[in-house]
Amino acid sequence: MVGSISNTPHHPIGATMLSATLQKQHDLSVLVCVPSDGMWHEPFGKSLCVMLIYCAQRRIGFYKTQQVSLFSAVGSILSNKRISALKAAKEQEVDYLLWTDSDQSFPKETLHNLIMAGKDVIGANIATKMLPTLPTARRKPQPGESAIGTLVWTPEKPEHRYEKVWRLGCGLTLMSKKAIAALPLNCFEVRYKPEVEFYQGEDWQMCEALEAAGIEIWIDHELSNRVGHHGTFNFTHEYNGLVKEEAA
Repeated sequence: MVGSISNTPHHPIGATMLSATLQKQHDLSVLVCVPSDGMWHEPFGKSLCVMLIYCAQRRIGFYKTQQVSLFSAVGSILSNKRISALKAAKEQEVDYLLWTDSDQSFPKETLHNLIMAGKDVIGANIATKMLPTLPTARRKPQPGESAIGTLVWTPEKPEHRYEKVWRLGCGLTLMSKKAIAALPLNCFEVRYKPEVEFYQGEDWQMCEALEAAGIEIWIDHELSNRVGHHGTFNFTHEYNGLVKEEAA
């Protein structure tokens, strides 16, 4: 998607991957990947459209130009859909790959804020589609703790916006060119974990590959509180740890 871009840059306070001087000399390219079975939730479609329109109207940081493209990966095997998007991102040599599942809702400035956070991998801590809800991000397990790590909760008013985590799903996650290059195509394997007697998701294997490459994974708590996970109900962190009467 290409459009006229406002001369007013969007640059929230924080680190940036490139300094303002370097940004002004660089043409920014982003690939937005939507893996699905061919059906999108209405709140997601609306969020995606509004975000792309915002990208066409508002400059990200101080980049010379910006181009945001959409990659729709349709199929029945999620790992294959993610591989096809990763291949496209590598072949096109984009600066960033934004993963966004077709059951998420998010604010229009999502892409701007994630890029300007200045992290190689950063995303939203998505609330699970169950009641009570649980966060999807986890901290690395310490000796004696569960092999799947400990939950990272997103409070209503977080003390710090960004937090480093051990594992994170791909529901709404941005990756830099460095992270894209570090991921092998087999990084989305679904593996059985005998220590917990469950299969781990394809995104956990991806996190293992990032960890092996020395790339940190971060979450944006402020964004996490503005993201919805849609099914028969809009699941948010408001319902973490308890079932509210109005949700019954």
